[in-house]
Amino acid sequence: MKKLIILSITLLFFSHSQGQHSKMNFELKRKLMDKSQSTREISVFVKGNIDLIRSTTLSLGGVFKYAAGDIAAIRIPLDKINDLAKISEVKRIESNEYKLQPLNDQ
Repeated sequence: MKKLIILSITLLFFSHSQGQHSKMNFELKRKLMDKSQSTREISVFVKGNIDLIRSTTLSLGGVFKYAAGDIAAIRIPLDKINDLAKISEVKRIESNEYKLQPLNDQ
């Protein structure tokens, strides 16, 4: 019984640590798997070193929109997202293409 508990805790720890390895959210990963749209530009939020994000975005053919604190809003070709994620100073990348609608007219 003791071995089963230790095994369960170990598996839980490793599954949790593996889940934090990714810098991208699920929606962005789903878009990357769709190879038919690899050349289109998408909007993303990027957390990390703003100066490095700005220069890398421009060198990858993207557009740096604005930054607030350590989070930048950029537009970048979808096929360049993995190049951006390889930079160690980039902590997180999230898709910013949400279909928002006002709720006050419902």
